[in-house]
Amino acid sequence: MLKKIITFILTFLLVTLLINHVILATLDTPVRLTLAYGIALIISGFSMTRLK
Repeated sequence: MLKKIITFILTFLLVTLLINHVILATLDTPVRLTLAYGIALIISGFSMTRLK
């Protein structure tokens, strides 16, 4: 259980940073942060359902 929580947090942070700085670099700050957090949350949640 603890391993899943740590993996979720690390995945969320890494995906957020990647999306925020690479993919959405041209958008305004509030829009970029909202999209980055939303997409990262979806990807992290999806990856957690795939881990056993």
